[in-house]
Amino acid sequence: AHAAPASPAAKRAPARPVVQQVAPARNPVLQPPQRKREKKIRPIFSVLGFPNPEGLPTSRRTRVGIGGTTIVVTTDSSVVRWSKTERGQNVIDEIELPAGRADIHKVFIDHTGHHVIVSMADGENYYVHNSARKLYFLRNLSNEVINAVLWDSVDGTPNFTKNILVGTLSGRIYETALERSTKNKSFKFIKRAELNSGIVTLQAEQRNIPKPGQARRLCVFVTTE
Repeated sequence: AHAAPASPAAKRAPARPVVQQVAPARNPVLQPPQRKREKKIRPIFSVLGFPNPEGLPTSRRTRVGIGGTTIVVTTDSSVVRWSKTERGQNVIDEIELPAGRADIHKVFIDHTGHHVIVSMADGENYYVHNSARKLYFLRNLSNEVINAVLWDSVDGTPNFTKNILVGTLSGRIYETALERSTKNKSFKFIKRAELNSGIVTLQAEQRNIPKPGQARRLCVFVTTE
């Protein structure tokens, strides 16, 4: 007997399972959260109140001068000096005005904060160093109201101002040098403004770049009333 021919389905080979290759899972990269840019308006400067501890006069403030880390405020009866130490501690000194002197014209302080000139409306002038608590009378410049001071911001030191210029309401310009240990402060007359106009400001600009051993040359500008 002859066998029946196999059907087409029977001739097919068994199907092999299809294996899909799956790529290995990668650790997801965590992106930092997107922070919104906040526009913060920062003030250019901040306002601090002048310290007035108990015991200091509460009379009206009249003049103010700032130099280095020192602020000088004058009142009707004294000069109040506020400075900071290297550790940031406040040091406040009250320097009494001489008896019968209560009309301060102006106060001048250098860039180091150690030299202060106080001019009175009656023509008397005083000097005080940051290490002292008493005004020194500048007797060699009496009957002159100091209205402008040109400090030496390059060579001046906390102990020595070097040569400086002072201008008065009478239109005269004097040269002097103030030192912590010097008692006799001399003033040299330099020039008088035309028409005897009072000196308002003194400003200097350097004209050269000095070489070793060469002196600086300055051009001084004077503003009068």
